[in-house]
Amino acid sequence: MLLLLACTGAEPTPPVDGGALVFRLEEAGPVETWRTEEGQGARFDRRTGMLHWRDQKGGEQEVRTRLAWSSWGVLEFCLGSPVRERPGGDPGAQRLLVIQGKDVAWRLVLSGINRCSLGGRVSVDAGSDLAHTGRLTVDGVAWDQGGRQRAVSILRERERASVLADWESLQTMDRILLLKRLGEDPDPRAESLLLALRAREDGHETDIDAALEQRSLRLTPALNP
Repeated sequence: MLLLLACTGAEPTPPVDGGALVFRLEEAGPVETWRTEEGQGARFDRRTGMLHWRDQKGGEQEVRTRLAWSSWGVLEFCLGSPVRERPGGDPGAQRLLVIQGKDVAWRLVLSGINRCSLGGRVSVDAGSDLAHTGRLTVDGVAWDQGGRQRAVSILRERERASVLADWESLQTMDRILLLKRLGEDPDPRAESLLLALRAREDGHETDIDAALEQRSLRLTPALNP
């Protein structure tokens, strides 16, 4: 199910000129090394989420960051984890690490060549589900002005194209979630896919019938009292 994402539309002015440390990736790998233009370094362990850096006074700092974000909904489907080397499969994505005081964030600059045609940038809090999408676009449309809906359409189109081929490799819970999304998809092709899956008779008939019923109820106009 495509959930509402925990985000704020209006992104605060980036604090680059307000004393923030802005790190760029220096060396990739299981343990990444990052460096500011002034030469300050940081280390990020992708396996544990531990981040170590020196603050402006030279003191050693460390914090455990998230490796997964669970309440993003559409944005999560589009990006996956922001600590991936290529978020959303974007070959031109640029990851920045921004630290100001005790606040740590990942800033992702996206090229538009990715799973949901995301462009612009999104800032992600490293310790919570907060994401600032005020400068994020989808096919050039601002995220909060129709871009999110465009991303849903892109995701549904790609899912319809791959569902039959991917079905056998999916775990049970992933299959159930997929059926729920197809049940919410208003496109007529979604019903055809559900019927094709039902014809396989692989033990999910009850779940598929529930998705078909859900879809029918959503598409049936409410009767006037």
